[in-house]
Order: sequence, then structure tokens, then C-alpha cells
Amino acid sequence: MNRIRQLRLSQGMTQAQLARIAGCGRSFLSEIETGKANPTQAMLQTIADALHVPVARILDECSPNSGAGDAP
Repeated sequence: MNRIRQLRLSQGMTQAQLARIAGCGRSFLSEIETGKANPTQAMLQTIADALHVPVARILDECSPNSGAGDAP
């Protein structure tokens, strides 16, 4: 979820800082950011809380103009 990385960097946080606040390992957070791991809904909420944003802001990367469901 590259959006987490963008939000984290925009707030000047390192992966280690966000991982500590969210209560997960830095390597797990890295895997989430690169799409190698899928966080649970609870973990997404925890990360969103740590970033002081609603979960929807993290999930926004998938919704606008994604092309899903567009029929010719």
C-alpha cells in the first residue's frame, strides 16, 4: 500500500517510528508498503490512527478512476 508510505513520508516519519506507534515490526510495515503483505482491517485502522488519517484515506489509492467495473 504505497499510500501508507506517501502519508508516512509527508509527515516526516520513518518506518521505524510508524511501526513503533502502530505496534508492529518495521519489516512488516515495509512489506505492507511494498504490497508484499496484506494487513488486517484492524492493522489498517491502527496504522491510520498512527498517521492521524481515516482508513478511507489509505484506501483511496484503489478507488478513484481505477477503471474497475467500466464496461465498453
